[in-house]
Amino acid sequence: MAQRSLGGVFIDGLFSLKGRMGRGQFWMCSIALAIAAVLFSVALTSGLRDITHDAWPVWVLPAAFQLLIAWPAFAVTVKRGHDRGRSALWTLGVNIVGQVVPGVLMATGRVEGGFWVWAVIAVYALFEYGLLAGDAGENKYGNPPA
Repeated sequence: MAQRSLGGVFIDGLFSLKGRMGRGQFWMCSIALAIAAVLFSVALTSGLRDITHDAWPVWVLPAAFQLLIAWPAFAVTVKRGHDRGRSALWTLGVNIVGQVVPGVLMATGRVEGGFWVWAVIAVYALFEYGLLAGDAGENKYGNPPA
C-alpha cells in the first residue's frame, strides 16, 4: 500500500466523511482549524476596525469565515467518530444538542441550563472524540488509521 503525503491526509481529513481518523490526526486537524480561525478573526477584525470605523464588518466577516470552516470541522469530527464506531448521524446529533439546545435555552432566559447542557456535551465530546482510543480492528467504517 502506498504512503499518502501529510498534505493528502490533511485535505482528505478536512473534506471527506469517509474512513477513520486517529486521535493524533484529529488533534492536528482540529488545532490547525482553530489556529486558522483565531488568526483570521484577529487579523480581520483589527484591520477592518482601523479602516472602516464601522461595526458591521468586524463581526460579519469572521462569522462568515466560521461558516466556511464548519464543514471541515464537522468532517474531522465525523471521521474521528468513525474510528470509535459512531455514525455521522450520531456526530451530527452531538453537534446539534451541544450547540443548538444551549443556544435556545440561553435565548429564552435559561442561561444556567444552557451552560450546563453545553458543559455536559463538551465533556462527553472531549472524551469520545479526543481522548478515548478508536476501535482496535476493522469496523464498518474501514481499517484502523495508520
